Amino acid sequence: MSARALVLWFLCVGALSFYSRAGVEGQRAGRCSLDGAMLDLTRSVELVTGETTSARFCSLACAESWPEVAPGAWWRVHDEVSGAPLDAGDAVYVESPIVTVRARGERRHVFAEARDALAHCEAFAGRLIPNPLAARASVSNAAHADTVDGTPSAHDSSTPLEAPRTEAPAHR
Repeated sequence: MSARALVLWFLCVGALSFYSRAGVEGQRAGRCSLDGAMLDLTRSVELVTGETTSARFCSLACAESWPEVAPGAWWRVHDEVSGAPLDAGDAVYVESPIVTVRARGERRHVFAEARDALAHCEAFAGRLIPNPLAARASVSNAAHADTVDGTPSAHDSSTPLEAPRTEAPAHR
């Protein structure tokens, strides 16, 4: 084999390697950073460092299994009702028999509003649970946004969630 043919062969192999790597990276955009499962954006969990999403997960279980959470990172989850993103420290969590991510057997649900979480509990025999990501986060985004005066955010995971009042207002 001539030197020219050998150089051409290495160039082709290198080009093919870069092309295949770009294809793999492009497919990861809609996949879980831990197990590669397709993401459902209404149930996804994101690890955010600064303003950048450093990892995306298909479920709370995958997020809990992620090996390293960088200092200053925080978790962003999505409301099951609206799909809107919110800080994990502000969310209300429910465990029920309803499966959210079949591949992981996940049965935990995320809600932005306590009334939606309680309605799910009542409809599907669920129960309120503490923030499963609280122990994994070095800081909550809400911690530096909502605690300027030292007051914790509305659903601070360090305090138990109280059910909303269901009493009728007093008539005058």
